[in-house]
Amino acid sequence: MGGGYTPRTEFKAKGISSDVRGFYGVGAVGLSVSQEMISSWIYQKLFPIACDTFGNYILLCITGAEYGNIFFCDHEKGMNLSLIAKDFPSFVRACKSDKIPEAALRSIEERKAALIERGRGHIITPALIEMWQKELDKYSNMQQEEVTFSRLD
Repeated sequence: MGGGYTPRTEFKAKGISSDVRGFYGVGAVGLSVSQEMISSWIYQKLFPIACDTFGNYILLCITGAEYGNIFFCDHEKGMNLSLIAKDFPSFVRACKSDKIPEAALRSIEERKAALIERGRGHIITPALIEMWQKELDKYSNMQQEEVTFSRLD
């Protein structure tokens, strides 16, 4: 349920900026929350919801006076916690994503044809084709959608 990679996504909030590698999910998603990870945070009343490419965590406070707050945990600063948003919608609004380039979604045959048309067919190698395939595997099943929140009053 939910979760997955968030390519080309960054946030800037309360003096902290980083990328968002992805959100954790349950089941068959690329980023899963392990029981060990949950156990390491739950005693602090925090639940890991996302991570960056540097191994830092983004955590949701699940009880107490700071309920709903979002924290950034920097492992290079001794697992120091910094408040980055008062709630999840505020955190999401601080995140900005670039669109996945259309070129990243072109088939291998389309890419070959484009290079040949520009007189650069000689640079097509098995290594380049392998790189294109990895890019297609990464992006072809992703959907970028705008996230919006509405109030439930």
